[in-house]
Amino acid sequence: MARITVEDSSLVVPNCFELVLVAAQRVRQILAGSEIVVPRDGDKNTVIALREIAEGKLHIPEIYDQIIKGKQLFAEADDLDEDIIDVMESESNAGWIGIESADGPSFADALENELLGGSDDEIDSSPEIEDILAGALEDDQEESLS
Repeated sequence: MARITVEDSSLVVPNCFELVLVAAQRVRQILAGSEIVVPRDGDKNTVIALREIAEGKLHIPEIYDQIIKGKQLFAEADDLDEDIIDVMESESNAGWIGIESADGPSFADALENELLGGSDDEIDSSPEIEDILAGALEDDQEESLS
């Protein structure tokens, strides 16, 4: 690595520790497939990153943001709130067991009514539910006898 490249880069990013962080982040970007904005000239990625910094071809604050986001352990609260709201909206529109649908009571409601001995006026009992309950009772009786 040429000393001139490091000296030129230190004029753009005066703190040597920050320069190392920015150059390392730029090398990661290059390795990930980011476009190189200076001629390669047979140089390694570290020299290319320093030349890009020295020539002012990079947006340094954007690279700082990428470094910070890469080191964060937790997502920002705003992103989580939007995800939670999306999940809540999808749950309210769901038609799975236990949620009453627009066309009548759900299977879980009918089963609960049957188990609690509710009146047949509230929820119509279907033969399918009675068969399931009878089978479950028989299984319980067989297990208790064993």
